[in-house]
Amino acid sequence: MKRYIITTLAIFAACILLGVSFPAQSAQTDNRDLDALLTHVQDAAANVVCVAEGTTTLHHHGKLVTSAIKVYHGTQHRRRIEYLTPPLKGLIVISDEKHTWRYDPKEDRVVVTDHSHSSNPEDRRKSLVSNHRVRIACTGKKAGRDAILLKMTSATGSIKKEIWLDASTYEKLANTDYNDKGEFEASTEFTSIKYVNSLPDRLFKDPKRDHPFRELSLSKPISLEELSKQVGFKVSIPTFVPAGYKLDGYWVYKSRRHPVNVAYTRYTDGLDTISIFEMRRDDACKFHVGHGEYPADSYIAKDLARGHIGMMTAHGRSFAIIGDDPRKIKKIADSLK
Repeated sequence: MKRYIITTLAIFAACILLGVSFPAQSAQTDNRDLDALLTHVQDAAANVVCVAEGTTTLHHHGKLVTSAIKVYHGTQHRRRIEYLTPPLKGLIVISDEKHTWRYDPKEDRVVVTDHSHSSNPEDRRKSLVSNHRVRIACTGKKAGRDAILLKMTSATGSIKKEIWLDASTYEKLANTDYNDKGEFEASTEFTSIKYVNSLPDRLFKDPKRDHPFRELSLSKPISLEELSKQVGFKVSIPTFVPAGYKLDGYWVYKSRRHPVNVAYTRYTDGLDTISIFEMRRDDACKFHVGHGEYPADSYIAKDLARGHIGMMTAHGRSFAIIGDDPRKIKKIADSLK
């Protein structure tokens, strides 16, 4: 599999991970107070209007970098993030309930992602409740506001996510993500926030709509039969899926730069996801960047900025499997051979 497709898929999967929201239906209801709090969080995502400034820290090209950001949060889950300082200066990410648009001036292209789910909210809530614990840890101050800290841990007790909420509006003021070992992965923290009555609709419009290098990353969710039809082969289904993970949906991964449709299957435990990308081995060359194929029936494991990836070829197909735990990824790969 060519490095271009691996890099592109890794970036795409990272966008999915970064885009994980924390709605009320995906929370553990330890008690009525927590349940009510999370209901307020869901309402805030749809109704709060604000402008915030702060910083975000994440892995970028193998290095941990920090960038100043400005965030506009509108109604109907609309959000615009502007990256203000190098090395991410100029990057714009806009999202709503159905799509995310990412314009990177250095790459000179727009990537559009459909982040809808095939599973319904109740199923995702049950999945998260079965696999994670959410609790109110403490109170404090963030961005000059009284705040509540929520902690999310895995079934084994490993910290997965921390979220600071405004105690009055329930807007997210800070969040930190951790990997499967409980190690830091990424964080965002507001240093100031201003609540307003409204924001111009133009802030949330699809950026660079007529940009010549616009790229559509993901189709709408479809059935397994339709996916197989669109990619031109019977899509492989792993015989092993980690405990607690359920099918989240099937999609076609598309690139307007390359005439290849890639099968995309995703599983989730309510918080983490496992993504499986599959294509004909011969089609992998169409993502050419000057690098050779991996040997037939090989398995290559790599660490990503967010998570891990396992790459292999088997039965004339190329696979890329992306997730949080390399051991689970390897077991899935073995079950696909």
